[in-house]
Amino acid sequence: MKSRYLKICLVLAALLSYPVAASADSLEAVTNFAQSAILSPAGTLNITDDIDYDFGGAVPHDIAYDIPLAYHDDQGRDFRISFKLQEAKLDGQTLQLHPRITTATANFMLPPGQDATTTRHYQLRYTLSPVVLSGPDADTFKHSVTGLGWGVPITRASFRFETHTAPADNVTCYTGSQGTTTSGCDVTQNGNITAVTSYAPLSPGQSLSVFSDFTRGSFQAYLAPFEAHPNTITGLIVEAILALLGIMATIMLAMFLLRRRKRKKIVPANAPDYTESNEASKDKTKHQ
Repeated sequence: MKSRYLKICLVLAALLSYPVAASADSLEAVTNFAQSAILSPAGTLNITDDIDYDFGGAVPHDIAYDIPLAYHDDQGRDFRISFKLQEAKLDGQTLQLHPRITTATANFMLPPGQDATTTRHYQLRYTLSPVVLSGPDADTFKHSVTGLGWGVPITRASFRFETHTAPADNVTCYTGSQGTTTSGCDVTQNGNITAVTSYAPLSPGQSLSVFSDFTRGSFQAYLAPFEAHPNTITGLIVEAILALLGIMATIMLAMFLLRRRKRKKIVPANAPDYTESNEASKDKTKHQ
């Protein structure tokens, strides 16, 4: 189905494949990038990445992996996707990863382990939501399988996703770098399960992206254009002012109590001296 939303997808394909500068040795490669996902009726994509990384004998180093969380359509609108990491493993051992989350990406620094002379297997489980755009004629699903362009080649990339709503329609896949719409991949469907596989290696900076349509109204939540509301900014300013006033009031109260505690009784200079009178009274009583 041809529509202006397909045009949005084509623009998104170029943005999601923006290359990342290569920093790894030329012998390094992702020998297999296999992603499986479930697209729920809520519009959430539950993802499992299985990544085999061959260090090619290079000195052990961290591996950068960026997952896009924002894009702009051909109308200049800004869309943002939420991200939640569920689990990360290296060769079956649990990793304590703390990805850096921004409005644009979720950035992972995957550790190489004790020895980087062999191929390492990484597994990541996470969710993206929402991932579906609601259009006048159909719901549109767009997804960058391999994330932002890797600095090393990807020998094989594949994507298998299952839907719990109507089957995907007009599934299209793209491979390449920024500004290209090459279809170096195959698509097969069996009911609600769709499989996408690249049939040629992806060069450094290239990625695999997938797009499809669904019957309009198939999901409960959809992508919405992000806008910075002035009311939100005003509210933050008011809260900051109130907090500052509260701090100032607390400081003034503390100073008042401290002064009151240290205050001494001041005797006037012209006050009568009763000490001498008392002594004289005692002497008078004694003589009597």
